[in-house]
Amino acid sequence: MDLWTARAGLPRPVAIELVDKSTLGICRPVQLRVEQALEDAMSDDSRSLFEDIVLPFRVAHLLHVNADLFTRTFPAQANLVAMTRDLQATSLKLFKSALEELAQITTQDLQNPDSGELLPTDNVQRAVDLIWSMARTHSDLPVGSILLR
Repeated sequence: MDLWTARAGLPRPVAIELVDKSTLGICRPVQLRVEQALEDAMSDDSRSLFEDIVLPFRVAHLLHVNADLFTRTFPAQANLVAMTRDLQATSLKLFKSALEELAQITTQDLQNPDSGELLPTDNVQRAVDLIWSMARTHSDLPVGSILLR
């Protein structure tokens, strides 16, 4: 921005205002295109849900970095700053939505097992019975005699 103000001979606030006014016409169309691209990518059925979660998170992070950069250069109410913050908020909403969808899918798949399914198989039951019978047989012998056998 200082290069622009030096070449144009304008004070910094005037140069910032001119840049802000000139970007006004492009901010809204760019914002709409980015939002549409994000929504299209999120609704693409050929991608996995993991990719659906990662994309808006990466976009939100990228927009956060750019918003911070724009905030250092332009006033907080500048068009570029507002557009970048709005897109970041949209990306975060899509990220949260995809994360909630993944949580719902995950919890739907988790069903409480039938208690009958938790019973040991016949072979396991026989092995346990055998171990118990061996333990009862040797329970009245001194410990040293078990080691000698």
